Amino acid sequence: MRWGLTEDANDARPKPPTVPAYLAQQAAERAAARARCAAGIRCTEPACLAYGAVKVTYLVDSWLCAGCIEATNIRLEAAGHAPDTVRPVPGGTPERGRYTVTLYNAIGKGARLVQCSSPQRVQFIAETVRPFNNTGYTIQVTAPPPN
Repeated sequence: MRWGLTEDANDARPKPPTVPAYLAQQAAERAAARARCAAGIRCTEPACLAYGAVKVTYLVDSWLCAGCIEATNIRLEAAGHAPDTVRPVPGGTPERGRYTVTLYNAIGKGARLVQCSSPQRVQFIAETVRPFNNTGYTIQVTAPPPN
């Protein structure tokens, strides 16, 4: 048999090549990550990790869901801060804004910046791209949405 030819010259439907199991598993994992990220950016509270979080005031590099904003304000108020210290940034998660995810090596030198045009894409990149052995990430809104 020669490459590109079927065993039966009359068969017009050649059999597609089989996909190795590890490639099929990687594709399934990426599809699951893409489905999770459809809701947007993940909450940065370690106990929560819900998707659809918004950028907040007062806490640097934090993205919180509505429940975590409320819980954080209760915790801060008990520590002597003003009520409603943490609030969503106006326009905190613009759908058509520009986002930058910084992928950094948590145990050494090195960082990589990736720019994206949607919160879903930036979260997907943060969860799937691993340029370092121990990659951490931060997400920033780098430009307002175009008019």
